Amino acid sequence: MMHTCKQYGMSYPKGIDYDGFDLWLSEYLNELSDTELVVIMRKIGLPVDFGLDEWNGIFIIQSGFDKEISDRLTKALNILKIDDSRIYCSSVEKTGTTLGESFVKIIKKSLKEAKLVICVLSENSIKSQYCLQEMGAAMILDKTILPILIGIEPDLMPGFMDNTRYIAADIETERGAKAFLEMVRKVMNMESNSALIAKGAQRLLLD
Repeated sequence: MMHTCKQYGMSYPKGIDYDGFDLWLSEYLNELSDTELVVIMRKIGLPVDFGLDEWNGIFIIQSGFDKEISDRLTKALNILKIDDSRIYCSSVEKTGTTLGESFVKIIKKSLKEAKLVICVLSENSIKSQYCLQEMGAAMILDKTILPILIGIEPDLMPGFMDNTRYIAADIETERGAKAFLEMVRKVMNMESNSALIAKGAQRLLLD
């Protein structure tokens, strides 16, 4: 029981024996916010079924070969107080599809319910049919899309998403990283906080 609590970030209840643990756990989970509950469910490996108007999170389109970029991006969003329960990024363990879930089904559902779509455009993603399909679906669903260029020039952006339609963010400079995170803040209707923006930009900057 103590190991279970520690593993999933819960404080072990003092004075609770084995017979009373299930009742305590049920009451504990009922008192959690939706965000806290989603985090624990993902740690346990349970599928998370978001309601249509409940999630309004961020869907990140990227290639699995760009995992380092995805890690930096999700951690920068965490600094802005956008926790893992509001992010879908398939290549990051805490924010992707878990064991037992339908990969295609959860992607469709998460993309449909996303408030913001971030596209990591790199040599890897623009060659990936899955990434291109997700980008096209995001456009068809009329989502707010923020493209990021990683190691490619604007003229290499996919034709349906090129720089005549979208201005891609440059997160390889401090100024560009701050501007990108500020746009995320605005789209997600979060209060302005220059200190968090600056800290997130430093986490986002590439070495």
